Amino acid sequence: MGNDPEYMRKWPGEVMGAFAWGHPFLDGNGRSMLLVHTELCYRAGFAIDWIASKKSEYLDALTHELAYPRDRVLDAYLSNLIVDTRPRTDWVEYFKTMPGLSGDDDELNLGYAEDDVEAIARYEEVKLQRTLKSPLAKFGDKIRTGNSESR
Repeated sequence: MGNDPEYMRKWPGEVMGAFAWGHPFLDGNGRSMLLVHTELCYRAGFAIDWIASKKSEYLDALTHELAYPRDRVLDAYLSNLIVDTRPRTDWVEYFKTMPGLSGDDDELNLGYAEDDVEAIARYEEVKLQRTLKSPLAKFGDKIRTGNSESR
């Protein structure tokens, strides 16, 4: 999706949501997703003004995108932040000025210890719900076992 400039321009939130959906953890790796998304936007001829974005609003829109992708909430959110591209040579300085990118802020810190039983239980519940909502859920074990009868 992200390699198609027309699709990328029309649905930047869906592309970002696909990154988040495919990521094996519910938190973390946002900086990598941001960089890849920025490159795909650049190739499509636009940029997202992430500095104008509010981290909590973005995370709310992303969370909604993951739960209800057909609502296109993240597309609507990002459409208000579309600007002209900036040269790649400016990206490092641009990203350095973004609030919250360092990970040092306390806003919505989703980290938890690996022995945090409650956090692990919440993670497993959300993971299960994501699996059940997946368009592939109806194929169940047939996909995991490679049974070609399901294809």
